[in-house]
Amino acid sequence: MKSKRLFHLLVIFTITLILPYTIYAQEKGRIGLTVKAQLIPYVGISYGVSDNIQTRLSTYLDFSDSDLTSSTMSSLSILLKVSSDKSLSTYIGPDITYHGFIDKLFLGLILGTEYNIHKKISIFGEFGPSLEIGDGIEGIGFLNTGIGITYYLN
Repeated sequence: MKSKRLFHLLVIFTITLILPYTIYAQEKGRIGLTVKAQLIPYVGISYGVSDNIQTRLSTYLDFSDSDLTSSTMSSLSILLKVSSDKSLSTYIGPDITYHGFIDKLFLGLILGTEYNIHKKISIFGEFGPSLEIGDGIEGIGFLNTGIGITYYLN
């Protein structure tokens, strides 16, 4: 139980530490705030490492519980663009998700399409099959399948 809380606090601390650096790095790549509707909705930060590589760190917190860190879902994705034109692009990439509700780790793949509505706004849809890891592979899940919107700060 203590290791679970420590992991959640570490994820929140990491996001808090990374945020100022990603805002400072706006001139190097695009940074955006992401909201995604899926099985468990989340809010995230995306950062464009280059034109074809994007990272996304996201988390979901349930404030209805008295212990804030007991129900955290955290995810780290690295997205590689496969094809792109001016407004439509497709991407694929690995995803690591820790689901605090059920205390499970999921290793998965993100397959997605992004459409740029405006210079600062894009919508996307993703299919995210993932393997539930425990004492071995315990099952398959689709936690990261959903639709979302990204607002770019720069």
